[in-house]
Amino acid sequence: MKKMLTITVVLLAAGLILGCAAAPEGAAPGKTIKAKGFLEDCKEISPGRELVFSFTSSRPLDFNLHYHEGDQAVYPVDMKGVASYEGSYRVDSERNYCLMWANPHQQPVKINYTAGIVEK
Repeated sequence: MKKMLTITVVLLAAGLILGCAAAPEGAAPGKTIKAKGFLEDCKEISPGRELVFSFTSSRPLDFNLHYHEGDQAVYPVDMKGVASYEGSYRVDSERNYCLMWANPHQQPVKINYTAGIVEK
């Protein structure tokens, strides 16, 4: 009995450690976007870097990557009705880049996403 308890504790501890290690910097596991709502994550990024991102959601969402140039919003990525996506965007000038998900549904939608900045 004691041996089984020890094995169970070790397995649980390993699961917790691996679970923590599996969530990369910039990860947002288990977020919920309310009905007709949106989620936005903006990052200030310098030239020569790349924004790398991915997401999965429980229902299709409208997704975009955008930045502002004066009064205009520029959309390097703009997609409707997607439930998962992986992508990257190489930055050519320093500014705030925003990932945005809009929920067109009458019910909340769950989303998990990661967004990180890498040197190129």
